Amino acid sequence: MTLFLSIGLPFLLVLAGCGSSGGTEKPAEDKVTKAPDPSTPTKTPESGSLEGTFDESLLSTFASWTPIFTEDIAFRSTGHGGILVRTYLNTAAKESADSTSPFPLKVGAIIAKAVVENSGISVSTAKRVYFMRKMAAGFDTKNADWAYGIANVVDGKLSFDKTLSTTSSGCVSCHAKVSQFDYVQTVDFYRTQKIP
Repeated sequence: MTLFLSIGLPFLLVLAGCGSSGGTEKPAEDKVTKAPDPSTPTKTPESGSLEGTFDESLLSTFASWTPIFTEDIAFRSTGHGGILVRTYLNTAAKESADSTSPFPLKVGAIIAKAVVENSGISVSTAKRVYFMRKMAAGFDTKNADWAYGIANVVDGKLSFDKTLSTTSSGCVSCHAKVSQFDYVQTVDFYRTQKIP
């Protein structure tokens, strides 16, 4: 019994002290994880691939971005066949547009152009939304590294057209006409508040 008390008791005291909060060790801090930014791709996408360029969450957030015109007015987009649109800049696009040297736009800049039936209609009723996203260098070097996407209403809700290449020649050929504005004249309209 004496042997147990002389050997066993100190051993039990050492075990009891392990993991107690009274020691010199600090408890592990809780890690706060930040929600991913829906405008940032989670991996480097391949040219032409929709994956990693346009996340479905953009479809529920774009209308809260900065409108290119202060009054959030609709205008006729001649480059899109004269359709009536409301256009928005995400944070990265707005930061570029607000800078003294906006072109080229920074990586992650996204422009959304929502098609509306008339100027008084809410953007939430848009049946189609065009998107442009500035990708990292190397995505499509011949065409200023822009990715293009189109969302249409399918079964009552907006959804990206996964059959369209993000480097679609139809989009690229028109936007190349305004290469002096880094393929997107929308930023110039925002800066000058000039309706095209």
